[in-house]
Amino acid sequence: MMNDDDIRSSPKARGQRVSSLRGMTRLSRDALALKYPIPPRTLQNWELGSTTGLTESGARKLIAAAKAEGIHCSFEWLMYGMGEGPYFLRQTQTVIYDIPAVIGYEGDFAALATEITALLHRNFQEHGIDLTIKDDGMGPYYNLGDYVAGKKLYKQDINTLLDKDCIVQTVEGDILLRKLKKSEKPGCYTLACTNPETTVLKPTIYDVEIVSAAAIFLVLRKP
Repeated sequence: MMNDDDIRSSPKARGQRVSSLRGMTRLSRDALALKYPIPPRTLQNWELGSTTGLTESGARKLIAAAKAEGIHCSFEWLMYGMGEGPYFLRQTQTVIYDIPAVIGYEGDFAALATEITALLHRNFQEHGIDLTIKDDGMGPYYNLGDYVAGKKLYKQDINTLLDKDCIVQTVEGDILLRKLKKSEKPGCYTLACTNPETTVLKPTIYDVEIVSAAAIFLVLRKP
């Protein structure tokens, strides 16, 4: 019987991580092959976990390609599923998936959001957070039904996210997508809507105590 380490290192598990990493690049196999020395058939074999699956030399090629696309991926995660998952090198970069443009995806919106949620929490554990937007406070850029995701920061690290669009957890348990702004009250923040025509009753909330904030790094637009 395989232990957890063997399962994470299996060709199939490596293939799932290769597929996830390629998804972050938003490149098809053919497009990736045009830019980097990785043949489409080889990439397909890696993703499907065929025979021996991803090799160490292949992993290093894929990591180099991901870095060129602005994504950091560790060798340990890609090969063995250990440590933090891949992330964008520029924190301000946001990946936007419009459903018709998701390469190789044949399911529906809800299924894709579920898959991304599983990947998010597998990579970041309790630090991953996602939200399906339920108001028009951040329109027109973020719309009702859109899915957004990010990685939570806490305490003093939250200050690095000022003036960014964030998924915010308040001490009262609310989870909101709002522009995070400075507050005059120590340890608190101002949460602001960006839609001038919003129907939200309180478009700006002052002096809010929050548990965490996560800058948006992925937007899944509902068709």
